Amino acid sequence: YPRRHRSISLMALLFFILIASVYITLRSVPFFSRPTLVVEEPADGARISGGRVSFRGLTQPEMRLTVNGYEIYSDSEGRFAFSLPFMRGFHILDMRVKNRLGREAKVVRRIMME
Repeated sequence: YPRRHRSISLMALLFFILIASVYITLRSVPFFSRPTLVVEEPADGARISGGRVSFRGLTQPEMRLTVNGYEIYSDSEGRFAFSLPFMRGFHILDMRVKNRLGREAKVVRRIMME
């Protein structure tokens, strides 16, 4: 090959490596970062009657969420909604979500069951 063709081939190879590196980095950031956990319901300090507490929120798609040890999963869009029975009195709700690497997000709510 003439010197000019080798230079163009080398530039194309370097460009491809750069694009592949950026793509891999951007795709792996969510994998290595801490998961998100947004709890819309119940609010902290809520007073709830009826014997059941409704939980609603958002995290990454198909993640395992625990509420005081009880496991549920988010749907394909990352939403979750369920309810659990609680006895009357003051309760501390410990909600956690973990990714595959064990990184964890935690939300704590304090509620009063009437």
